[in-house]
Amino acid sequence: MALNKFRVVIWKELLDTIRDYPMLITAALLPLILLPVMGLVTVGLQAQQQIPIVTICFKDKGSSSLGNLSIDIDSFIDDLVNLIEKYGAKAVKGCDVFGDVRVEIEKGFINNLTSFTNQAGIVMSKVPGSVRAEQAFQIAFRAIVDLSVRFSKLKIKIISQMANIESNPDAIRDPIVVKEVRYMMPSGAPTTPEFAMKAELARLLTFSLLFVMSPAVTYISDSIVGEKERKTLESLLVLPIKYSTILIGKLFSCSIIGLVAALADALGLLLLIASFGGSWFLRIIDYGLICIHALTVYLTVIITLALALPVIVRSTSFRSAQVSSFTVLGIASAIFFSTLFVDLTALRSPIKEILLIVPYTHTALIIRNYVFGEIPRALFHILITLAIVIVLILFSIALFDPERAIYGRTRGM
Repeated sequence: MALNKFRVVIWKELLDTIRDYPMLITAALLPLILLPVMGLVTVGLQAQQQIPIVTICFKDKGSSSLGNLSIDIDSFIDDLVNLIEKYGAKAVKGCDVFGDVRVEIEKGFINNLTSFTNQAGIVMSKVPGSVRAEQAFQIAFRAIVDLSVRFSKLKIKIISQMANIESNPDAIRDPIVVKEVRYMMPSGAPTTPEFAMKAELARLLTFSLLFVMSPAVTYISDSIVGEKERKTLESLLVLPIKYSTILIGKLFSCSIIGLVAALADALGLLLLIASFGGSWFLRIIDYGLICIHALTVYLTVIITLALALPVIVRSTSFRSAQVSSFTVLGIASAIFFSTLFVDLTALRSPIKEILLIVPYTHTALIIRNYVFGEIPRALFHILITLAIVIVLILFSIALFDPERAIYGRTRGM
């Protein structure tokens, strides 16, 4: 009997949502369309972006020699220009022209460059807040480093000849080199570059959970407070159905609708990554990761609903329910944002343990633990999340006052 009443509430909520099919279609299709379009537009605009410009201002007109080699400012500038343009920027000579990055070479540069006791200095200036300027800076810096290495090796060769020592300039300048970068699991077991990319994808998927909370809060607020403002909540409360059944049914129904929007958002994010990543994207996706992400999305949606529910059942208007809920969730959702910059498993105690009080910490760790093969830990966080959901639902049921829900306050007060 109780199951039938529960089914009635869910069916009623789903029908209300289905009738508003434009909202449902928009919630499902917008992320699928918007996020890949964002990626394609970004890639397309990058291709249409003007070539970064590096201007070279030089006041040194001198020349010198390094061993048997004659060095002058013109030959050095020509080499610098060739390298900058080789790496994808446009180099312009002159002190009266301005670009994205300016390279200034002062007087005495060549004498210092050919010296065995002094260093030749260069001043670089760049336009702040510009992606193109940052690209130009990286290109110019790389070109300068290449020339520095070239002259360093030449000086080592000359010194070796003067000392009559057989040498390898590379061995002297860089006595230690990293020959290969490999990847390993936290346990130390070796793994593949594809796994490394999968781990990075897992971090992005965890961050994407930040965006699944807003639709869930909107649905549950409208389902409870919105019904009150539309004067339809009274007819539901007078039915021979327990208030707990009504709240749980509404929460479950909203979780299904929220899941539709959330999965669409997650799929849109994957398509966005694919638009940037190319063929590697197809190599790192596996069905297990897709399934665990779908589960994590659902858990994030339902924990969001459970967190918002105690606030919503005590709210007197849709607007106050929205504001109060987003305030609570905004503080908690900082966990998802921090996963871009922080490894939650590497935090010091007691911060690590304190963060486990925040429900989103557990959902943030599910994908990470799955990818690294720590399945028991992933299951532990799933169970903890479900336990928190149950506790919050019971707390919301205890807080729910039907008279307050209908009249905005308890009669007689």
